[in-house]
Amino acid sequence: MNIKTCLIFLSLLIQPFNLSAGTTAFDFLKIGVGTRQMGMGNNGVASQGDVNSLSYNPATGSDLTQQEVGFLYTRWLEGITYQYASYAYPHAN
Repeated sequence: MNIKTCLIFLSLLIQPFNLSAGTTAFDFLKIGVGTRQMGMGNNGVASQGDVNSLSYNPATGSDLTQQEVGFLYTRWLEGITYQYASYAYPHAN
């Protein structure tokens, strides 16, 4: 075999290992907000309106009847910290 054939063969062997490159970047953006929503597997789209469900579905703010405040502090991997604060004030129509 010549060198060119060997290089083509090696590149075909290495290629399947590179298919998953970059699939785990920015996983910290998937951290949920609100204990109830995180307990449901980060599925807060159809939950009753509270201040934490606004980050999943802003339309749930129409269900609010009183002022609400929400805070979240998470220490994650490699020294990453995640803070979230929200405030909702319902307006009368």
